Amino acid sequence: MIGVRAAVGTVLVTAAAVVVASPVAAGNPRNPPAGLSPARVVLLQRGDFGHGWSRQSPAPSKVPSLTCPAFDPSFEGAVQTGAAASPTFEAGPSGPFVSEAAHVYATDGERTTVWRTLVRPRLVRCAAASLRRGGGDGVSFTVTRQGRIGLPALPAPTAGYRVSGTASLTYQTIDVYLDMFVIGRGRTIAAVVLSSFEQPPPRSLELRLVRTVARRIPPG
Repeated sequence: MIGVRAAVGTVLVTAAAVVVASPVAAGNPRNPPAGLSPARVVLLQRGDFGHGWSRQSPAPSKVPSLTCPAFDPSFEGAVQTGAAASPTFEAGPSGPFVSEAAHVYATDGERTTVWRTLVRPRLVRCAAASLRRGGGDGVSFTVTRQGRIGLPALPAPTAGYRVSGTASLTYQTIDVYLDMFVIGRGRTIAAVVLSSFEQPPPRSLELRLVRTVARRIPPG
Protein backbone atom coordinates (compact mmCIF):
# COMPACT_ATOMS: atom_id res chain seq x y z
CA MET A 1 0.00 0.00 0.00
CA ILE A 2 2.97 2.33 0.57
CA GLY A 3 3.80 2.17 -3.14
CA VAL A 4 0.32 3.07 -4.25
CA ARG A 5 0.18 5.94 -1.73
CA ALA A 6 3.38 7.47 -3.09
CA ALA A 7 2.28 7.11 -6.71
CA VAL A 8 -1.23 8.38 -6.07
CA GLY A 9 0.06 11.31 -4.04
CA THR A 10 2.28 12.44 -6.90
CA VAL A 11 -0.43 12.16 -9.53
CA LEU A 12 -3.13 13.66 -7.29
CA VAL A 13 -1.07 16.83 -6.93
CA THR A 14 -1.01 17.16 -10.70
CA ALA A 15 -4.75 16.59 -10.95
CA ALA A 16 -5.46 19.22 -8.29
CA ALA A 17 -3.19 21.76 -9.94
CA VAL A 18 -5.22 21.63 -13.15
CA VAL A 19 -8.70 21.44 -11.63
CA VAL A 20 -9.68 24.73 -13.16
CA ALA A 21 -7.07 24.78 -15.90
CA SER A 22 -8.00 25.01 -19.55
CA PRO A 23 -7.27 27.19 -22.56
CA VAL A 24 -10.58 28.99 -21.87
CA ALA A 25 -10.17 32.34 -20.10
CA ALA A 26 -12.73 33.59 -17.60
CA GLY A 27 -13.38 36.92 -19.26
CA ASN A 28 -11.50 38.68 -22.01
CA PRO A 29 -7.89 39.31 -20.88
CA ARG A 30 -6.61 42.87 -21.18
CA ASN A 31 -3.30 44.21 -19.90
CA PRO A 32 -2.75 41.28 -17.47
CA PRO A 33 0.22 42.85 -15.59
CA ALA A 34 -2.04 45.62 -14.26
CA GLY A 35 -3.94 43.15 -12.14
CA LEU A 36 -1.15 40.88 -11.02
CA SER A 37 -0.51 42.62 -7.68
CA PRO A 38 -4.19 42.59 -6.57
CA ALA A 39 -4.40 38.91 -7.55
CA ARG A 40 -1.23 37.99 -5.68
CA VAL A 41 -2.44 39.68 -2.50
CA VAL A 42 -5.13 37.04 -1.96
CA LEU A 43 -2.93 33.97 -2.58
CA LEU A 44 -2.20 31.49 0.18
CA GLN A 45 1.35 31.46 1.50
CA ARG A 46 3.43 28.94 3.40
CA GLY A 47 2.85 30.80 6.67
CA ASP A 48 -0.91 30.29 6.39
CA PHE A 49 -0.62 26.56 6.98
CA GLY A 50 1.30 26.08 10.18
CA HIS A 51 3.86 23.56 11.38
CA GLY A 52 4.70 20.60 9.16
CA TRP A 53 3.50 22.05 5.87
CA SER A 54 5.86 22.67 2.97
CA ARG A 55 5.85 23.79 -0.65
CA GLN A 56 5.35 20.70 -2.80
CA SER A 57 5.75 22.36 -6.22
CA PRO A 58 6.16 25.90 -7.60
CA ALA A 59 3.38 28.03 -8.99
CA PRO A 60 2.40 27.09 -12.57
CA SER A 61 3.81 29.25 -15.35
CA LYS A 62 0.26 29.69 -16.70
CA VAL A 63 -2.49 30.68 -14.30
CA PRO A 64 -5.37 28.18 -14.39
CA SER A 65 -8.65 29.39 -15.83
CA LEU A 66 -11.97 29.28 -13.99
CA THR A 67 -13.61 27.13 -16.65
CA CYS A 68 -12.92 23.99 -18.66
CA PRO A 69 -14.20 22.26 -21.81
CA ALA A 70 -16.73 20.36 -19.66
CA PHE A 71 -18.28 23.65 -18.49
CA ASP A 72 -17.49 26.60 -20.72
CA PRO A 73 -20.01 29.43 -20.21
CA SER A 74 -19.68 32.82 -21.89
CA PHE A 75 -18.53 35.82 -19.84
CA GLU A 76 -19.29 38.36 -22.53
CA GLY A 77 -18.56 41.89 -21.38
CA ALA A 78 -16.30 40.89 -18.48
CA VAL A 79 -12.65 41.97 -18.77
CA GLN A 80 -10.03 40.12 -16.75
CA THR A 81 -7.23 42.51 -15.84
CA GLY A 82 -4.94 40.10 -14.02
CA ALA A 83 -4.43 36.68 -12.49
CA ALA A 84 -2.01 34.82 -10.24
CA ALA A 85 -1.51 31.30 -8.90
CA SER A 86 0.08 29.93 -5.74
CA PRO A 87 2.54 27.08 -5.38
CA THR A 88 1.10 23.73 -4.28
CA PHE A 89 1.50 23.10 -0.55
CA GLU A 90 1.41 19.76 1.25
CA ALA A 91 1.08 18.57 4.83
CA GLY A 92 3.17 15.52 3.90
CA PRO A 93 3.55 12.84 1.22
CA SER A 94 0.01 11.67 2.00
CA GLY A 95 -1.42 15.19 1.73
CA PRO A 96 -3.60 17.10 1.95
CA PHE A 97 -2.39 19.13 -1.03
CA VAL A 98 -3.53 22.73 -1.53
CA SER A 99 -3.27 25.28 -4.35
CA GLU A 100 -5.04 28.51 -5.31
CA ALA A 101 -5.68 30.70 -8.35
CA ALA A 102 -7.03 34.26 -8.29
CA HIS A 103 -8.57 36.35 -11.07
CA VAL A 104 -9.18 40.11 -11.02
CA TYR A 105 -11.72 41.93 -13.21
CA ALA A 106 -12.01 45.52 -14.35
CA THR A 107 -15.01 46.36 -12.15
CA ASP A 108 -17.09 44.90 -9.33
CA GLY A 109 -19.98 44.55 -11.77
CA GLU A 110 -17.95 42.51 -14.23
CA ARG A 111 -16.83 40.19 -11.47
CA THR A 112 -20.48 39.79 -10.43
CA THR A 113 -21.38 38.88 -14.02
CA VAL A 114 -18.70 36.17 -14.07
CA TRP A 115 -19.77 34.89 -10.62
CA ARG A 116 -23.42 34.54 -11.56
CA THR A 117 -22.54 32.66 -14.72
CA LEU A 118 -19.79 30.51 -13.23
CA VAL A 119 -21.05 29.43 -9.82
CA ARG A 120 -23.52 26.77 -10.82
CA PRO A 121 -23.81 23.04 -10.07
CA ARG A 122 -22.21 22.26 -13.44
CA LEU A 123 -18.90 23.80 -12.35
CA VAL A 124 -18.14 20.56 -10.53
CA ARG A 125 -17.69 19.00 -13.98
CA CYS A 126 -14.34 20.79 -14.23
CA ALA A 127 -13.11 19.21 -11.01
CA ALA A 128 -14.34 15.79 -12.12
CA ALA A 129 -12.75 16.12 -15.55
CA SER A 130 -9.40 17.10 -14.09
CA LEU A 131 -9.41 14.09 -11.79
CA ARG A 132 -10.22 11.71 -14.63
CA ARG A 133 -7.48 13.05 -16.87
CA GLY A 134 -4.97 13.41 -14.04
CA GLY A 135 -3.86 9.80 -14.21
CA GLY A 136 -0.31 8.87 -15.06
CA ASP A 137 2.64 6.78 -13.92
CA GLY A 138 0.36 3.75 -13.92
CA VAL A 139 -2.35 5.44 -11.82
CA SER A 140 -5.90 5.76 -13.18
CA PHE A 141 -8.75 7.69 -11.54
CA THR A 142 -12.45 6.85 -11.53
CA VAL A 143 -15.03 9.39 -10.34
CA THR A 144 -17.73 7.87 -8.12
CA ARG A 145 -19.51 10.97 -6.78
CA GLN A 146 -19.60 14.71 -7.35
CA GLY A 147 -21.64 17.60 -5.99
CA ARG A 148 -21.83 20.70 -3.82
CA ILE A 149 -20.41 21.08 -0.31
CA GLY A 150 -22.58 22.75 2.33
CA LEU A 151 -20.89 25.74 3.96
CA PRO A 152 -21.53 27.99 6.98
CA ALA A 153 -21.61 31.78 6.78
CA LEU A 154 -18.23 33.04 5.53
CA PRO A 155 -16.62 36.49 5.12
CA ALA A 156 -17.32 36.46 1.36
CA PRO A 157 -19.70 34.56 -0.96
CA THR A 158 -18.30 31.05 -1.40
CA ALA A 159 -19.34 27.90 -3.27
CA GLY A 160 -17.86 24.49 -2.50
CA TYR A 161 -17.65 21.39 -4.70
CA ARG A 162 -16.39 17.86 -3.99
CA VAL A 163 -15.36 15.06 -6.32
CA SER A 164 -14.84 11.60 -4.81
CA GLY A 165 -13.36 8.64 -6.57
CA THR A 166 -10.82 5.86 -6.58
CA ALA A 167 -7.26 5.62 -7.78
CA SER A 168 -6.03 2.30 -9.13
CA LEU A 169 -2.49 1.02 -9.51
CA THR A 170 -1.45 -2.61 -10.12
CA TYR A 171 -4.54 -4.19 -8.60
CA GLN A 172 -4.58 -1.79 -5.65
CA THR A 173 -7.22 0.89 -5.15
CA ILE A 174 -7.45 3.84 -2.80
CA ASP A 175 -10.14 6.45 -2.20
CA VAL A 176 -9.35 9.97 -3.41
CA TYR A 177 -11.01 13.34 -2.81
CA LEU A 178 -10.77 16.66 -4.56
CA ASP A 179 -12.50 19.74 -3.09
CA MET A 180 -12.78 23.12 -4.80
CA PHE A 181 -13.94 26.38 -3.19
CA VAL A 182 -14.75 29.42 -5.31
CA ILE A 183 -14.71 32.75 -3.45
CA GLY A 184 -15.88 36.06 -4.89
CA ARG A 185 -15.91 39.65 -3.68
CA GLY A 186 -15.12 43.08 -5.07
CA ARG A 187 -13.26 42.61 -8.35
CA THR A 188 -11.76 39.22 -7.47
CA ILE A 189 -12.67 35.56 -7.81
CA ALA A 190 -10.37 33.00 -6.17
CA ALA A 191 -10.43 29.20 -6.42
CA VAL A 192 -8.88 27.13 -3.62
CA VAL A 193 -8.35 23.42 -4.33
CA LEU A 194 -7.59 20.71 -1.79
CA SER A 195 -6.95 17.06 -2.56
CA SER A 196 -6.26 14.02 -0.42
CA PHE A 197 -6.64 10.26 -0.33
CA GLU A 198 -8.18 7.75 2.08
CA GLN A 199 -10.00 10.57 3.91
CA PRO A 200 -11.46 13.88 2.69
CA PRO A 201 -9.45 17.01 3.51
CA PRO A 202 -10.21 18.09 7.10
CA ARG A 203 -13.19 20.43 7.16
CA SER A 204 -11.54 22.61 9.80
CA LEU A 205 -8.55 23.13 7.48
CA GLU A 206 -10.78 23.92 4.50
CA LEU A 207 -12.83 26.51 6.37
CA ARG A 208 -9.74 28.12 7.85
CA LEU A 209 -8.09 28.51 4.44
CA VAL A 210 -11.30 29.76 2.80
CA ARG A 211 -11.73 32.35 5.55
CA THR A 212 -8.11 33.43 5.13
CA VAL A 213 -8.54 34.00 1.40
CA ALA A 214 -11.95 35.66 1.80
CA ARG A 215 -10.60 38.19 4.28
CA ARG A 216 -7.76 39.09 1.92
CA ILE A 217 -10.03 39.93 -0.98
CA PRO A 218 -10.71 43.69 -1.06
CA PRO A 219 -14.44 44.40 -0.76
CA GLY A 220 -14.46 46.69 -3.78
